[in-house]
Amino acid sequence: IVPMVFDRLTRGEAPRIFGDDYPTPDGTCVRDYIHVADLADAHLAVARKLAVREGGDLTLNIGRGEGVSVRELIDVIREVSGHPVE
Repeated sequence: IVPMVFDRLTRGEAPRIFGDDYPTPDGTCVRDYIHVADLADAHLAVARKLAVREGGDLTLNIGRGEGVSVRELIDVIREVSGHPVE
């Protein structure tokens, strides 16, 4: 979603929102976004843990623990990029 939002804003177009009837405050989907570098760090930490762990399954959820709606994400990108296209 992030590349699409930047692409459309730099072309002077409004970002597309697919789905605006979710049971959320602004009606858009909520996701727990994570930066790819943080995800890579988490993978390395898990690999190190598994290397010294004996047996059993390990289930992890990797994220910030705080959801952001699609509309909120678009608003932040608009603000930091200086492209206030509606």
